Amino acid sequence: MEKGDAGSELEERFAQLLREGSNCEWAYVTASIAYQLVDAPQEALRWLNVGVNRFVPSLDVELEKGDAGSELLRQRSLLRRELGLPNDGFDDLLDRLTDHGRQIGEQIREIRRHDETERLAVLYWPPAEFAELQRGRPSWYPGTTHLEHRREVQRALRQHLAPAVVTGSIGALVDFAASRGIPPGERSAREEFAAEAARRGLATAWPPGRNDACWCGSDRKYKKCCGASGFV
Repeated sequence: MEKGDAGSELEERFAQLLREGSNCEWAYVTASIAYQLVDAPQEALRWLNVGVNRFVPSLDVELEKGDAGSELLRQRSLLRRELGLPNDGFDDLLDRLTDHGRQIGEQIREIRRHDETERLAVLYWPPAEFAELQRGRPSWYPGTTHLEHRREVQRALRQHLAPAVVTGSIGALVDFAASRGIPPGERSAREEFAAEAARRGLATAWPPGRNDACWCGSDRKYKKCCGASGFV
């Protein structure tokens, strides 16, 4: 470390750190970086060793990424690699920590993929399809106007986290029900049809932005259509 007032003060701080220790792992990382900047890699490694021994008292300790000590292990492993040193127990611990972090990350991604696939899908019939339903299959939505249908869909969407809207097609539903061997008029047929459409990526995430087009296809902004105050 270069001498001078600033250098002497810094060395005194490092000496105090060595005597008293610190509960902040970055104190040891900072000391190591300071020595790396003046091309003293062995002294830099010494500080990382001091920090690791303080924060990671055992090779059997259970660490998670972000826990105190994990950054010291990472910095130490990088510097040892630059110096051409072979892996030791702490390097192996970091490898296990890294592998575990990857496994946790993959599990989280899988849960997210599952949630996206299994998100609640609500079936919505556009005006023309709904009118055709009321003419040919009135028992599906008895005594319901299209406005009431939109309100029912909006209420259902608001009751769930990250739902999706599936736009209905009578022909597609009839074909789907036939492929599953269930009567198309059963409520379960419509629910399974909507769920399958969502799994195939044929659903629209809800809610839209307040200034975006409404999910019902009216071409009005959501905030002035199904998202308007008092609509439901």
